[in-house]
Amino acid sequence: MYNFNFNCIVILQSLGDGDRKTGDEIRAIINTALISKGQDQYAQLYNLQSKTDLILMLLSMKKQAKEEGLKPFIHFEIHGSEQGFDMVNGDKVYWTDIKELVREINIATGNNLFVSLATCYGAYFLRMYDYCDPCPFFGYIGMNEQAGELDLEFSYTTFFQTVLSGADIVEGIKAMKREVPSIADKLSYINCFQFYSWMLKENAKMMGDDTAKRNWINKLFVEVKTHYPQLNSEKVYEFISQRINEGAYDNHFANCQKVFLHNQLERFTSK
Repeated sequence: MYNFNFNCIVILQSLGDGDRKTGDEIRAIINTALISKGQDQYAQLYNLQSKTDLILMLLSMKKQAKEEGLKPFIHFEIHGSEQGFDMVNGDKVYWTDIKELVREINIATGNNLFVSLATCYGAYFLRMYDYCDPCPFFGYIGMNEQAGELDLEFSYTTFFQTVLSGADIVEGIKAMKREVPSIADKLSYINCFQFYSWMLKENAKMMGDDTAKRNWINKLFVEVKTHYPQLNSEKVYEFISQRINEGAYDNHFANCQKVFLHNQLERFTSK
């Protein structure tokens, strides 16, 4: 397992009066396991009502990560859709509303944030990020299509019990799938190194290699014209062609990977 650790489990819950309070149940199981082992990690549960509550909570964790060394494992117990979270007061929190905040927390922890979502369609959270920006998490667990609330509660309970017993994240994922086989093909687990490879494949699948290269050329064209407005288009394309021959296109992806992995490639490739 890649080097990863956390010093706090944060459960963010926004469920209605008629909903089973799955976050409370998971917190009780987590804290029982931690107390029995005398571990320093602990679980905090926050019941959030609105979009403002969620944003302020993430801002607080960002501040604590920067100033107090908080390294949270954030678990979301909130209903959702392909667009984002549905808060209990009716607010819609689009994935893009939390996009940069989650990334900033991860940066503040030194690429040590783990995120899990007991949320229908939670894997759509992944789709808003770009492979040339710093990864928003070290690791992620979530569903890629709608799943029943009861299944999610049982599976995440099993996950935390397994991990807190001393097993690694991968073993926790396996335990989730054994506990509730019906969610096995709906569950996405990915670390940031795997996420980068997945994003490149998705990018090529959507656009094709030729289109991706044209997009890179067009972006470089704008950058060159901005810095050297005296050059005509023919000269700019000559410059770009030279750069490609020198390996600039391949270097582009190498640089993107470096940025995406927070300059920690050796963390994922060393034995």
